[in-house]
Amino acid sequence: MTVSLKQCRTFSFPDGTLKNEAERLVVWWYGPIEKNSRSESVPKIYVFFRPIDQNNNLGDVTDRTTVLTHVGLMRIGSVWEKGVSNSRIAFDERTFPVSFSPGGWRIVSLDDLRKAGRSLYTSFHDEYYLPLDREQRSYLIEFDLPDGKHLLIPCTEFFTRVYGRSSEIKRVLATYRWEEVKKRLYRPLNAPASPGTWPVKFTYRVHKHGNPPIFRGLQK
Repeated sequence: MTVSLKQCRTFSFPDGTLKNEAERLVVWWYGPIEKNSRSESVPKIYVFFRPIDQNNNLGDVTDRTTVLTHVGLMRIGSVWEKGVSNSRIAFDERTFPVSFSPGGWRIVSLDDLRKAGRSLYTSFHDEYYLPLDREQRSYLIEFDLPDGKHLLIPCTEFFTRVYGRSSEIKRVLATYRWEEVKKRLYRPLNAPASPGTWPVKFTYRVHKHGNPPIFRGLQK
């Protein structure tokens, strides 16, 4: 299978993640999250890749583990060579209206879709996605669209793009219990809250603003 690539902003990791890989790799999908063996450390995640040669032909799916906070740069479709990414698969970009109201969305797995006979509507065949065994399941948010179709977004992708521009927010939410999360993300208010309001004061390491998130999803 051959894909088209386009240039993008250059990314790399300070800790040298993917630097020693012998092949050029494209991020294909996100797998399950697993607890870090070190107490109160960022969870790890399986990331599925496919090798891509100099003619942009894709090889078989392979997986690597990395810390969850790295996924912010490991966008689906991004191409990595010697720990650096400066290109990605040339996906079409579209905007979809979705509802977060009860009944407008649900959590499903690729395995659920397959068992229900609902093949993914994509230019990539189902057989090229990740293995669907019990250990390596991944889950998606399925949104209902006005035209009767559905939008599928990996839960990991949603978490990475929506929960804050700062990697600190994602690190804290994924690592600690809620009481510790509140201590690390919020500071005490300078004055009592006014009736009917819910003021929030963030710690210094939390960014309050960011651009609207862009997702890599599947229309079905």
